[in-house]
Amino acid sequence: MCYVSYWGVKHTLEFRHVLKEYVKNLSTIVLDPYGGSGGLAKLMLSFGKRVIYNDLNPVAYLIARYNIAKNQEDLEDMKKCLIKIRESIDNAQELFYEYCHICNRFSEVKYRVYENGDVRAYLECGHIVKSADVSSYKPPWVSISLSYSSIRFLKAASGLTLGDLFTRRNAMVIDMILNVLNKCPISAKYIVIPIIYLLSKMAFFPKGKENISKSWKPSWAVPAYWIPRRFIEYNPRLIIDTKIQNLSFCKPAKHKVGTVEEVLKKRAHIVFLNSDAVNLPLPPRSVDIVTDPPYPTDIQYGELYFFFAILLGFKNYDQVFQNELIVNKNRGFSLDDYIKRLDKHMSKIHQVTKKHAIFIVKNSKNIDKILSIIEKYYDIKEQKDIILRKKRSRIGDHRDSYSYIVLFAKR
Repeated sequence: MCYVSYWGVKHTLEFRHVLKEYVKNLSTIVLDPYGGSGGLAKLMLSFGKRVIYNDLNPVAYLIARYNIAKNQEDLEDMKKCLIKIRESIDNAQELFYEYCHICNRFSEVKYRVYENGDVRAYLECGHIVKSADVSSYKPPWVSISLSYSSIRFLKAASGLTLGDLFTRRNAMVIDMILNVLNKCPISAKYIVIPIIYLLSKMAFFPKGKENISKSWKPSWAVPAYWIPRRFIEYNPRLIIDTKIQNLSFCKPAKHKVGTVEEVLKKRAHIVFLNSDAVNLPLPPRSVDIVTDPPYPTDIQYGELYFFFAILLGFKNYDQVFQNELIVNKNRGFSLDDYIKRLDKHMSKIHQVTKKHAIFIVKNSKNIDKILSIIEKYYDIKEQKDIILRKKRSRIGDHRDSYSYIVLFAKR
């Protein structure tokens, strides 16, 4: 796989036919101030636009940067780092073998399944044996609380810590990965994001999936930190081998990454910014806008990517929590706070808008308030309602479709 998935990925390609008729009216350079995983930025590049990507969240920034514009050197760096990680884990290969009493020999574990305190190891020899976690391992990060003082993150159980998201065996593996990662280029942080998730207990393993096939992979099932009753503990050696193999099929991007000035002067195709939308380093009336603002009742991205930020060493992540455009009663952010902050964002975005803007807004109960802020700064020329069928990849959300409004606006 040549990209890293992200919570809340938009069905960008399904918007393509709608956006295509509007994009031709935009200037050469477009800005997405809430870039997320970079879906809209990538789509704009395919339309021949030059792009200024921005997101407050450094994890989103990292994912978008290398989802869109990894070059051959990046791919080689990622592969070299994964090979070093694999070598480091090989030094503790006893963690990934169990004795098979049927074969009368040790066999490598493909994966272990944990269910209500019971652990079963599925072996390469084809047999299943009882297993257990290692007795004790506690690196310093395991005690980091997933809460605000006494208030819990998301839907996490009260008192949940970062260490609770991993078995002790995989906490050891995470430490091995981090020790190697500290000596690797930043692109390597990108490639280990899905590995860290797959090593967590949140790799939900439903009944009926006793034998993993290529047609099914575990997903992060609910937008929360949680410990399911039944989860899978992968053999990290096999995960890393798969990632190394997949990198061989990745093609380097043709897009030149540059600075804001280089994009504005058409010397680069895209620039990636990690900034608050109210502090965009752009001159007045310099770009057109294509974006989907964060929704007030939607996913808490800052919290969901907190454990990646901590493990991967992103500093000042508290700024994401302080400045994120979101409604979160646990952090004291009400809908009124969201609307006031959105107003400030739109004021700044309007200042840098050259002529046109496209907004993709999720149809929710607060849609009128959001539209009123947009209409305060922009003249809405056209509006289209879009219904997208939902892919049933996660549990806990049984809606069959999502409803969006696409606005084509003028400064």
